Formats: sequence, C-alpha cells, structure tokens
Amino acid sequence: MACPLRCFHTLFFRRSLVLLVSVAFLLVAVLLSRAPQLKELRAAPQEVDGSQHPELIPDETAYRLFFLIASADADSSDLQRSQAQAVVASVLLTESDRTILKQVIQQYRQDLSVLDMEAGNLGTGDKYQRKQDRLKRAISDLNGRLTALGAGQLFSNIQREKRKIKLFPLPTMNKKTAGFMERLFSLPRVYAQGMGPTGSAYTTLTVASAYSQVIATGVTDGSSGCTCHQSDAIVTLTLANGRNASSYVTNQVETAISDAELILGDSDFTDGTITGSTQHHSWCPMAGFGFINTNTSAVGNSRFIQAYYYCDPRDGPCATSLGAATYHRCRPQGDLCDTVTSFKLPGGFSNFPPYALCNVLFIDTPAGDVCIGGSMTASDNCGTSDPRS
Repeated sequence: MACPLRCFHTLFFRRSLVLLVSVAFLLVAVLLSRAPQLKELRAAPQEVDGSQHPELIPDETAYRLFFLIASADADSSDLQRSQAQAVVASVLLTESDRTILKQVIQQYRQDLSVLDMEAGNLGTGDKYQRKQDRLKRAISDLNGRLTALGAGQLFSNIQREKRKIKLFPLPTMNKKTAGFMERLFSLPRVYAQGMGPTGSAYTTLTVASAYSQVIATGVTDGSSGCTCHQSDAIVTLTLANGRNASSYVTNQVETAISDAELILGDSDFTDGTITGSTQHHSWCPMAGFGFINTNTSAVGNSRFIQAYYYCDPRDGPCATSLGAATYHRCRPQGDLCDTVTSFKLPGGFSNFPPYALCNVLFIDTPAGDVCIGGSMTASDNCGTSDPRS
C-alpha cells in the first residue's frame, strides 16, 4: 500500500536533516583542518629594531633611506642640500666614485618624482613595484659603476646605518570585508592598496665641517602603492653642553624627512655626547589607524682638544682657500685631528698667523669621524706642551 503524503513529507524531512547535519560536520572539519593556515595568513610581521638585530633589516631598506637623505631636489632648502653633501662626504670614496654616487642617487630621486606625478595613471600595486624596481636598478648601477673598493665602502656604510633603523609592519586588510566563504577557504589577505610589507623609521647624525654644522636627520617612511599614508618626523638635536634645536614636518604624503641643525660656537667645544632623536608617526587616514608610533636616535661623542698648530706652509704666510686655512698639529697624535681646516681668524688679525693655539672639536658619529677647527690664539711658536690633548 502506498505511503500517504504526510509519511512522504516526514521521510523527506528526516533525510534532508541528516544531509544538512553531515554537511555541517564536514564544514567544521574543514575549518579545523585549515585553522593553522588561517592563523599564519593573519599573523603580522614583527617589528624589527636594528639596534638589536641589524641583520634583519633588508639591504634595500637601508639603501633607500640613504638615497633619500643623500640627495636633494629643486625644492630642497639650503640646509637639506648641506646635509645631503655631508652624507655623501661621510662615505670614504675617491672623487670619481663620489661623482658616480651623486649621479646615481640623484637619478633615483628624479625617478621617484616622476612616479609620483604618474600616480593617477598607475595601479597601486604597479606603482609600488615600479618604486622597488627603481631602487634595485640604482643599487645594481652603483655596484656596476663604482670601483670594487668604492662599492665595498658604501656597503659597509649601509650596514652600519642599519643599527639606527626600525622596521614596522604595515596594516593588512582584505580587499573587501571577509565573508563566510572567504574565511572557509582561506582566501589570501592582501596589503591594502598594493602596500609593501614594512614601513621604516630612521635617525642619523652628520657633520658639515666646512660650516661647523651638526645636523640630525629623521625619516619616517610609510611608503605604499596607494600614496595615501601620512607621516610626521619631529627631530631634536642636543649637543654635549645641553644646547639643542628641534625641527618637524607633519602630514607629509608617505614619507617625512626633517633636519635639525646647530652651528658650533666656542661654548660648544666640550667633551660629551651628541644626540639626534626623532619622534615618528605614520598612519592611514582611510583605515583610521596608525602603524608607526616610535622613537629612534643616533649618538655621537665630542672631544675638546686645545693644542698648538702651524699653518700650511710652515712659517707662513698661510695659504687660504674660501676664507679658511689648513693647520697641522705641532705634536701629532696619529689621528684625524692632526690636520684641520676652517679656523676663525683671531681678533685683530687680518691674516691667519703661522702658529696658533687652536680649539678643535673631534666628533665621532656612526657615519664617520670629523674634526672641526674653532677659534685660535696667535703664538710665536709651537709652545712647549698642549693644554688639552
């Protein structure tokens, strides 16, 4: 006898219920099996402090930061140009290698400017990749054109600077709000708007000895493919005697670079520590949160020397160039300060004296050592001993 319609409905419901329960168990099993993968995909890269782990700072990141502070564009201030020249001068290169370095990093800076102007015509991911391609090309160009010694000197400088860099994860998000199926099948998470994986923060000290100028430079780099991040850099430079200066740039597109400077006077010639420190901030206005909020610093040491020097040529009259004279220490110590330039004329003198008791400041920074000549007192000879060696 045929099953009544009510019986058929009951049987169909039971079979459907069994099928739904089976599918549910299957989905749970799949989710559990893929849980480690989901966790791995959502894990953000860890912050890297170059002072603790310089080996984890990529070479390309360090080269990019060096290129940014060692170059200037048409809109750069006199301070930025002076700072860029001092950065290039801090690398021990021959004149021909230094010329090549300037050419390559200037071309890199120009390429970035062109890419920024083309931003509206490029996909965000494509723009970021082109930036990376320009960076790799510049590094390759330097390695191919510099002498082996020059390329080695530059590479050593880059490795030293890694200790002053911090690396930060940029925010990650899906292209759209993740739904059930995306979570179920672990669709890849992407960096928003074609962003690279990390931002960076960096501070360095440079000395322009020709101008008795100490400069602290801070860089906050939140570069991405979207040209939508904003960055701040607030820099403070403090000399050994406590004198300080600050400078800041805020709400910069992607990358903020700021310089604080002090011109050394006689009261600054003292033993102690010179510090450059930067407060870094970078955020995504579209997402409404920040991803860089930190401080970095660079430290140098100053040592005050007061010793007898004679000009070049000895016994005078002293040769001058651009208002400065070259002096040699009467009792050389075998260090950088045995020969110094850029002394100030003593009061009442119209020409540099053949012999003088000179104030000299030796500054040791991670980027290199510099000696700066200060004021002097004319002398008849080399004296018998140096007051401060």
